[in-house]
Amino acid sequence: MPESRHNFAIALVSGLPAIAGTFVGMRMYARYRQRIKFGWDDWLLVLATLLSLGLIAPSIMYLKMRYSGYHIWEIGLSTQEMDPDFEDYTHVQLAINLLNTPILPLAKASIILILLRVGKIILPVRRCLYVVFAFNLLACVVPWVMTIFMCPARTGNTWAPTTFGNLRCFGRDSFGKILLFINCANLLTDVLIFPIPFFIMRELMNTGLRARVTVILTFASSLCVTALSAVKVYVTYRDRILLVAQPDWTYSIEFCISHGESNVGIMVACIPTLRGMITRGLKRARTSDPEQTGSFPGFNMSSNFSTRGSVTSPQRHNSLMFHDDYLLKSPDPFVSPIPEVHTTLSIGSDKPRKYHATSNFIGTIPPRPVYNDDPAPDGKDSLPGAHGRPDD
Repeated sequence: MPESRHNFAIALVSGLPAIAGTFVGMRMYARYRQRIKFGWDDWLLVLATLLSLGLIAPSIMYLKMRYSGYHIWEIGLSTQEMDPDFEDYTHVQLAINLLNTPILPLAKASIILILLRVGKIILPVRRCLYVVFAFNLLACVVPWVMTIFMCPARTGNTWAPTTFGNLRCFGRDSFGKILLFINCANLLTDVLIFPIPFFIMRELMNTGLRARVTVILTFASSLCVTALSAVKVYVTYRDRILLVAQPDWTYSIEFCISHGESNVGIMVACIPTLRGMITRGLKRARTSDPEQTGSFPGFNMSSNFSTRGSVTSPQRHNSLMFHDDYLLKSPDPFVSPIPEVHTTLSIGSDKPRKYHATSNFIGTIPPRPVYNDDPAPDGKDSLPGAHGRPDD
């Protein structure tokens, strides 16, 4: 039998978790390199990745049991001969549902925690995120428990009347409605989360335009997951509610949509941290030239300082550019103190002068220059080698 589409389906269910695991590994490495303590958002993604990797084996078994990717006439078996061992098939189905159901909610919970970290000082946004988080949790836990009571499959799309311990169970039709609810809940949480970054950037007017656009585009990448969720809702409704029969039912590999949805969700949840790592790499490449303008962490102060030996007049900044370290490291990045920074510049002479910038809040006032005859920041009388102000 030609195996091109069958092998492609196996490659999808095996490769997508590996790619998602690579994204999570890069995220953890970026946090380690920045010496940022791992948080709940990181561990939730690690758990989602482990579940996705554990889903590979039962998914491959399911594809082989159902002859997925083959045309019905290529198999050369009757319907009864194509039936798998239903005890093993039930175990595989149960493993797939129990492993797959929590993956996407875990990835979304990680994104919600990041949004809470950025926008928790905005009361309406914080309340909205709490509601979305609670809904995401309930929409995951309740169907996951109900999945345990799925009726064992039988030949001809039928099912056994009871499950383990002679307990009543959900037949194929009833369980199809549960799957439809799960998919609709995932789609709804995508729609609810999507506009929140826009509100955060609108309220935080002290952020620069480029930073605001970058953050919005980063979280807008979740639209990929939304599109896959919409396709999954359509497929589930067609197969489980409308019961549309497909003559060549074995050729479909729509089973892989679930893997695409969950693993793309993991990748999207990693993008904010990976974007910061890429941005810092590009900035290091640009600032490797010693003639580059000096800057302070968390600030863009290039308009006030020049390495050519002059200081322009201080001006108030109406916009502030946040670096990714401060966006993701601090539990409350918009009210946390900025660490004291010292920069050595040459001002009108061959001898270096020190500038001192400190602030208890992220504001819009540029740092005050400290000349050598000013009191030193550490409480000493003066900095060594005082030569007076440039205007003296």
